[in-house]
Amino acid sequence: MHRSLQHVLARLAIPLPCALLAVLVMTSAAAVPSWLAGPPDVERRAERCAVYEWFFAELQRQAEGTVEVDDLARDRLLNIANKLVAHHREAREASYSAEVRYLIFTTTDPVHFELEMRAEALERLLQQPCG
Repeated sequence: MHRSLQHVLARLAIPLPCALLAVLVMTSAAAVPSWLAGPPDVERRAERCAVYEWFFAELQRQAEGTVEVDDLARDRLLNIANKLVAHHREAREASYSAEVRYLIFTTTDPVHFELEMRAEALERLLQQPCG
């Protein structure tokens, strides 16, 4: 990153990861499905526990079990799960997909998350008891 840009970000008290995330979101907004738009919904709902468990397990599967989920990543996954369920209940589709770039920043490589789920699989998770 150019030194003068780092200086400006430092003077504005904007952490570098936040600045990078803003740029990445702006450049990849076209890839984000419309159902993910709007204010975040990070409330944990007991009836969705199996959906949340699937999301966290899927993240670990995609990252080959090498990622530690921080608070920001946890909230982002909860938001995606909650918005997916809300969209599914309002306007059911045959399948859902989304790519969340830079879900987690690490010291080596960023972690991305790709969602691919059929409506039937989501329904099964919504009906599954938590355990």
